[in-house]
Amino acid sequence: MEGKEEKENKKQELLKQKEKVHSLLTSSSSDFVVNKFSQEQKELLFYVKQRVFYRFPDFFKEAFNPAVIQKNNKGALNIALDDLLDSIGYDFSQELRATSLRLENIVKEAFAQQIHQLSEQIAKIQKDIQFSNFECNRMTTPTFPNAFEKVSKVSLEKSFKHFKNAKSFFEKNEKQLMQEELEELLRPLADEYIDQQGALIQQSFTIFIEQQFSRMIEEMLQDTIEQFNGWFEILDEHIDVNEWVEIRNQLAK
Repeated sequence: MEGKEEKENKKQELLKQKEKVHSLLTSSSSDFVVNKFSQEQKELLFYVKQRVFYRFPDFFKEAFNPAVIQKNNKGALNIALDDLLDSIGYDFSQELRATSLRLENIVKEAFAQQIHQLSEQIAKIQKDIQFSNFECNRMTTPTFPNAFEKVSKVSLEKSFKHFKNAKSFFEKNEKQLMQEELEELLRPLADEYIDQQGALIQQSFTIFIEQQFSRMIEEMLQDTIEQFNGWFEILDEHIDVNEWVEIRNQLAK
């Protein structure tokens, strides 16, 4: 059994360790998770535009097809353009929903990494502290409108100059010229859309990260308090702390 003086020394040492762990946790920030999110968001949004415009020729082909574009009916071009904007606009919104889900998983992984880093730092102060598993809450995926819903079609209709009649449109190079011009006109509009929705994603995730980080620190602090209080009680009850820790570790395996 430990002597009174030895137990008092252990108690004082535990008090110092408790203060150090508390200080470490309360001074921690969410910067690691935020930076990880920001890096991944930038890259993922860049590839959203790439993927959608990679499919642009298919969207154009489906919209401006012989069943819609007949003879010299230029009015059909507006119908085809609406169809194109609907298709590509919806594709953008779906890509952003998928991106948001990927970012949520990335954020959860970043939290796990930060917890591991904090646990390693705390183990250098008190090696026997154990933390309960932390899981992020599910995030509500932001609602993304379809791209180009409010875009003025006047500037886009300038590309109709390549249409003379249905026969030459499909048999000559007119269709390709119109496709290329429409893509060129839509790219800067797509940039605006991605910038706007990217800001929405950033705002939503910033709130989510701060909420989850606060909860994570609170749970780690609670685990710390409970374990240190347990050790203090053991010292007061004249139980061998080392023996108790060994038993606790065995039960935790």
